[in-house]
Amino acid sequence: MTFRSIKRCFCCLLLISAPLIAQNAPTFKGHHLGESAQSFIGAEAVFRDKVASCRASAPKPLTPEQVHSLSKAEEYALSQQVFTSSQRSADSLYKWKSAPSRGQLEQMAREGRPVFFDRRLPQEIALCTGVLAAADQPDYSGTLSSPEVVPPVTWHFEHGQLTTITITTQGLAFPDVVADVTAKLGVQPTEQTLLDSETFIPVRRDQWITPSIFAQLDQRPSMRQQLIVMTRAEYDALAAAQNKKPSALD
Repeated sequence: MTFRSIKRCFCCLLLISAPLIAQNAPTFKGHHLGESAQSFIGAEAVFRDKVASCRASAPKPLTPEQVHSLSKAEEYALSQQVFTSSQRSADSLYKWKSAPSRGQLEQMAREGRPVFFDRRLPQEIALCTGVLAAADQPDYSGTLSSPEVVPPVTWHFEHGQLTTITITTQGLAFPDVVADVTAKLGVQPTEQTLLDSETFIPVRRDQWITPSIFAQLDQRPSMRQQLIVMTRAEYDALAAAQNKKPSALD
C-alpha cells in the first residue's frame, strides 16, 4: 500500500468517524477533534475577529493608470513583489525570468492579472491566508496558530475537520497535565523515558490511546511540555506510513 493510498484511506476513515468523535470527544482548549473548520473559526474569538480585518486589509489590484503614476521607487518595489510572487505561483503564465518593467506591469493590469502592493508583514499574510481559507472553504486543510496566544496552541485541519491539537503546557506541573488528560480520555497512559536526541537528557513521555483519540505528552529538558492530541485515524495513518519507510540497513 502506497502512502497516497494510506492517506486516501485515512480521509475516508476520518469522514466516517467524525460524527462519532463529535458526539463523544472531550474538549481541549474549548474544541474537540472532528469539529468543522468553519465552526471552529466562528467559536474561537482570536480567529473569528481576524476574518473581517483580514478581508479589509487585503490589497486591491492596481489599475494601469495607477501603475503608470508610480514613482521609480514604488515601481521597483512592485516589480520585485510581482516577480517573487510569480516564482511561487503554480500558474506558468505568471512566471518571469526577471522583474517586470513598468510597461509590463501596466500590461498585466490591463489584462486583469493581480498587480498590487501588499504592505502587510509576511506573518500577517500567512495568518490571513489560513484564516480566510478556513472560514470560506468547507474542505479546508491546513494549520492555524495565532501569535496572540501564549503559550502557543496549533490547530491542524484535514478536509474541513480538526484532526490535531498541539498545546505547549507552559507553567503547568507535569503530573497535573497527566491527570487532566487521563480524566478526559478515561484511560491510563503508558509511561516512557527517552533520551533527547540533542542533549541526551532523559525525556518523560506519556501516551494515551483510545478507539478514537491518540494523545502524547512530552516533558523536555527545558521543562517545556508539549501535548499532542489527534484523531486515532490520523495516528494510525501516520504510524502505517512510518512503518513503510525503508530501513537504513535494507
